[in-house]
Amino acid sequence: MQVEKTVSWFEGWFNTPFYHDLYRHRDDREANQFIALLCDYFGWNENQAILDVCCGNGRHALEIEKRKLSAWGVDLSQRNIQLAQSNSEFPERWWVQDIRKLEHGHTFDFVLNLFTSFGYFDTDQEHMDVLSRVGDLLKLDGILVLDFLNLDYVVRNLVQVEVIPGELSNYNIHRSINQQWISKDISFEYHGRKYQYCEKVRAFHHNDLRQMLEACGFKVIRHWGDYSLNDHSEQSPRCIFVVQKQSND
Repeated sequence: MQVEKTVSWFEGWFNTPFYHDLYRHRDDREANQFIALLCDYFGWNENQAILDVCCGNGRHALEIEKRKLSAWGVDLSQRNIQLAQSNSEFPERWWVQDIRKLEHGHTFDFVLNLFTSFGYFDTDQEHMDVLSRVGDLLKLDGILVLDFLNLDYVVRNLVQVEVIPGELSNYNIHRSINQQWISKDISFEYHGRKYQYCEKVRAFHHNDLRQMLEACGFKVIRHWGDYSLNDHSEQSPRCIFVVQKQSND
């Protein structure tokens, strides 16, 4: 049997039907409740533009759009963007782009980066560049919501091995952590062919993220630990920073 393995996982994996099969049970209800809380907390209105960076198939941004708000989305995966566009009243508000090269003629009041869509790159400078480009797209005093995993929680609760059944295959999952990466090796068979992918996310502690955000000109105004907007602690499942773009003066 021939074995196939991707080189740049975030470029190849997200465009496959297997990725969507593996994660088909993601909780849209939780995502919708989180958006509802953000909407209430920030008092979003129809005059504000909200960009979801690394929007996936649009499950968060589409919920914003349903609230008659100006929702936009960008993602590396053409398949994801096509899915989002097919469910949107405004397909022109979605585009394909590598966030390391993020740019657009529009500026935004809010930028969202949700569900651990950060930390994919090899160097700290690449992540700093992404944050700087996000800052360029934000209006002065605009808000970035960065939703990342809580490393302390992941270390304590890591499930090293499991099998997740899907419609296309059964996915063998092996997770590991070292000083730099949290890795998830995914292997499976489909129509007699073996496939192997590896998802990798940088093992950023919340202090690392805070330092990067502040170095890129953002002021931390809130630090939540879950999708109910409770304050962050070492026991929190998430690390959600709410930061504001500051003047360069």
